[in-house]
Amino acid sequence: MKNIDPTKELTKEEFIALFAQVPLNNEESYKVLNVYWPLYEKMVEHPEVEPVTAWMAVKNTFIAKEPQVGERMQEQK
Repeated sequence: MKNIDPTKELTKEEFIALFAQVPLNNEESYKVLNVYWPLYEKMVEHPEVEPVTAWMAVKNTFIAKEPQVGERMQEQK
């Protein structure tokens, strides 16, 4: 995988690849694509929102709503 820079606006493929670094089940993968990707897109549409801020907000929201994913992230460190 190439280096993905969240300080620049992410493509859908890059966004999914960042989440795919942690094993996700089918339901979690579905949410990344159908809930959190549209949320990211909406955030970066706003001119005052930096792409990295949008990425961090979406990632933190995902972890807050899916705490088991946060636990898996901690295990990988």
